[in-house]
Amino acid sequence: MTSARSLLSTCIMIALVFNGLASGSIEDEEVPLLPKFSSEEQDYQKRSWENLIGCSIAIRMANSIFGDVNAESAGNKTLSLKDAKYKMKSQCKSLGGIFNTMCNRIYTTIVKKLKKREKGSKLTSQAFLKAIRTGKVCQSKDVTDVVSDFSPKAGCRKRGDCSIHSHISELVLEGDLSFRRGSAHSASTKIPPIIHLMFGMTPDWGGKPFGIAHYLCVRTASDIMKNATIFLYYKHEPQGKWWKKAKQLLQPIRVDPVVKMNGRDIPNMAHVSDLLRLQALRDLGGIYMDIDVITIRSFAPLMKDNSFVMGQEGEKGVYGLCNAVMLSSPNSTFVNLWIRHYAEAYDPAIWSMHSVKLPSILSHLYPSEITQVNDKVFFYPLWDKIDYLFTGHGETFPRNIAMHLWESLSWDKYISRLNFDYIMNVDNNFNNLVRPFLKEETRGKA
Repeated sequence: MTSARSLLSTCIMIALVFNGLASGSIEDEEVPLLPKFSSEEQDYQKRSWENLIGCSIAIRMANSIFGDVNAESAGNKTLSLKDAKYKMKSQCKSLGGIFNTMCNRIYTTIVKKLKKREKGSKLTSQAFLKAIRTGKVCQSKDVTDVVSDFSPKAGCRKRGDCSIHSHISELVLEGDLSFRRGSAHSASTKIPPIIHLMFGMTPDWGGKPFGIAHYLCVRTASDIMKNATIFLYYKHEPQGKWWKKAKQLLQPIRVDPVVKMNGRDIPNMAHVSDLLRLQALRDLGGIYMDIDVITIRSFAPLMKDNSFVMGQEGEKGVYGLCNAVMLSSPNSTFVNLWIRHYAEAYDPAIWSMHSVKLPSILSHLYPSEITQVNDKVFFYPLWDKIDYLFTGHGETFPRNIAMHLWESLSWDKYISRLNFDYIMNVDNNFNNLVRPFLKEETRGKA
């Protein structure tokens, strides 16, 4: 019983709610694509995604047969193998495409294991879970459960147990996480008006010092989301005139982020940032955006009824769901699913798998836990059309709520060269878009 519940507790966190594989709430009601995978990612997908999907389908089957298999009453319920097979087949019929194929394979594996029981004996939840385990349908690690108490618990550094499951408050070295602009969470919205930004995880700021484009990220968010509290998390504080101006609009928070995963160093600061943003959204909720994202219109329409929101990268999400802009209610199901699988399957050699491809796969498995918006809402123009933003003319970007500048690709050619005079006097799509937010500045101040 103990081993069964150990397996179950692990699987349940991975498969919290497995509803039908219909498309999520997507602006154009277009069914999103599964993202493209490189050959390296395909190998990772084979090792990791199949286990994730297997766990989800197996627990879905278990719940359809025994109700909530995590409840004490489930241990007392029994039924015939014939009835169990019918319910499992019904679950597979409700799934489409690749998931239906995998479900049928899982069905065959579990039934084969169950037939080895004593003939005529009734099927119990423990026997079903044993078949899942011995059939190697679900092989998730028995990792620490995600806690639900988000009160401050400073001291994980002293205890030596800081991990992805640590609270954001435990990682703060300096700064105030309180909400100074009135109530942080309106009763009328699921997602609170808190904006999370990050900068300076390395001493040289990744070779990209805080400049006018970063200031415009803060300024546009502050002007358009007037009631929001803005936190900027940093390990190495930015410097310069634009940082001094931005600092007046936000609450700087110095952090010591988690740099190990499952006992292994996280060698890339981009992955450290990936984890920190998920921790902030889990514990506080709100809006996360990269420091090279410009706010064009209010996020309010997405905050009222949604628990987690992401934007598709490329048409129909062909490249995945991009984590440069995300909205979440505190402790949302989707962010917990994401954190759990990130922690279980982290591979530093796979660049965007955990930040872009993983949420896309999870969105197909748990469509009711996430709202997707199409690529025009956060990520137009896409990175392959970035020249159009900085050299094109006449675009008003009518569907954008936010705009990602794709700094890693546009820094040398465009962003590093931006200055106040250029923005105020040169006509192009980007300058025309942000110029109104610099009207209060003077050359002397800038």
